[in-house]
Amino acid sequence: DVTVRQPVFGAVDLVIDKSGATQATAGRLLTYTLVVTNQGPGDASAVQIVDALPYEIIGMAVSSSQGTCNNSVVCQLGDIASGASATVVITGWVRTETYSGTVVVNTARVSSNNIELTPANNVDSLATTVDASVLVTIEKSAQPTVVTPGGSLSYRILVRNQGPSLARSVVVTD
Repeated sequence: DVTVRQPVFGAVDLVIDKSGATQATAGRLLTYTLVVTNQGPGDASAVQIVDALPYEIIGMAVSSSQGTCNNSVVCQLGDIASGASATVVITGWVRTETYSGTVVVNTARVSSNNIELTPANNVDSLATTVDASVLVTIEKSAQPTVVTPGGSLSYRILVRNQGPSLARSVVVTD
């Protein structure tokens, strides 16, 4: 039993495809690419993408092959002809304090002023697992470097996290 859809005047089938890394490191860049394709039969008008980035992603930059986007990741792409595509690239930082093992799910939606033939493919999500990566160093120095008996000596201990992630529960024992 095959159902054949009759084209509706002005109807479109917009498809959104989200791609990006499935693994990321806290404190490093993460890039998502969204491709919207109009599979027709009509031309799509006033195409809009909304991508509410999760809390773990900050400081983003957004660019698109057409139209305009804001940093809240709402893109007004304008018209997309039948058979044509538009691309949006979102780059942001994974928050340094994000715990290793956190799964960040990002969802994007596309819409237009047209009748949508297949609404199920207007939404796409991508899950990214976050790892934490730290480089903790320690330096110890003494002042003065030469001490006479009965003199005083002080130590300076410097602990640094060279990241990129937040170092948690660091303990120094001397």
